[in-house]
Amino acid sequence: MRIGSTVVALVGAAVLGTGCGGSEAGGPAPRAFTGSWISDSLPTTTGTVRVARFEVRADTEAVLSMEFVGRGTVFQPGYWHARGAEITLQPVDLQQRPSAIPLVWRLEGERLVPVRWNKDLYGAVGVPLRRWVPPAAPAAADTTKREEGR
Repeated sequence: MRIGSTVVALVGAAVLGTGCGGSEAGGPAPRAFTGSWISDSLPTTTGTVRVARFEVRADTEAVLSMEFVGRGTVFQPGYWHARGAEITLQPVDLQQRPSAIPLVWRLEGERLVPVRWNKDLYGAVGVPLRRWVPPAAPAAADTTKREEGR
């Protein structure tokens, strides 16, 4: 039936196109890439300090943000996929079309090491990242203790 085959084709394409569809033999599971990544301070040609953050979501959406300290932050949304030990970010525009050269990193332990990137935008060293785990929220104040003197 035509409708059924179309649905199967679309579902198959969706699975093949996602970062969660598996990885090549010898590579980490795609979930090894999900989460938050952050750079150390990165050099710029203008002397401004910049810090990159890379949010990798399980649904294959991702956002690379570049904070130019004291000046503002630039956000680059996109989609990611994993192949072996590499993750690729394809930046997209508002219409979800590819908008820039993809960035590729290799997973080495808790670090993403740049493999391919636009050197005009990201410099000679690219955007090296390390896994970032946000600090836990402080514990709530202990309200079970009675105030002294009461």
